[in-house]
Amino acid sequence: MIDTSIIRSNLLDIKLDNILNNDIMVVDDSDIKETFFFLKSNRKVINFINDNGGILTGSRAIKSYKISGNPILNRDCDDCDFLIDRDLAMRLSDKFDLDWNLKDSVINIRSQMIDFSDHYGPMRFGIQDVQLIIKDNLPEYTVGKNFKIAKLDDILYSKLEFIKSKVGVDVKPSSYRKHLEDLNQIIIKININR
Repeated sequence: MIDTSIIRSNLLDIKLDNILNNDIMVVDDSDIKETFFFLKSNRKVINFINDNGGILTGSRAIKSYKISGNPILNRDCDDCDFLIDRDLAMRLSDKFDLDWNLKDSVINIRSQMIDFSDHYGPMRFGIQDVQLIIKDNLPEYTVGKNFKIAKLDDILYSKLEFIKSKVGVDVKPSSYRKHLEDLNQIIIKININR
């Protein structure tokens, strides 16, 4: 069984606000859009989300946090995760003719096809171009060149909570292993650059 208290302790020790305020780490999303945007069939959806208050989160957002010009996360990301409110979910559903069930808190969009799951739940499979996580209250964010980006501590603690929710549950370890590896990589990279 994974002991997430060690990760939580390391995250608390980092004091992310101090690192961001002291220019050790900067937010730079200038290469995120160019990296994947023009290749995505869902670029109109991404533009609409971005123009209407969606907040980039997850691994792509983490890659915009950089130390000495290098992202604190070095792995390919296979999707774009956005935090949106219910109002934006309804407008997206109407504008892009998504068949969204109002009770679902996550919408996965790939080539204009969607499937549903509970926050990274067991129905999530394959590459998802865009994942919309519907929240009643959107968190604070940082404004980058191309996107509103979720605060790093919110993203990291979401990953930690996700790992804790899956440990001991009848799911494949691969469903949370990448999040665990992300947290380990980020903690190490930040600590050696403090």
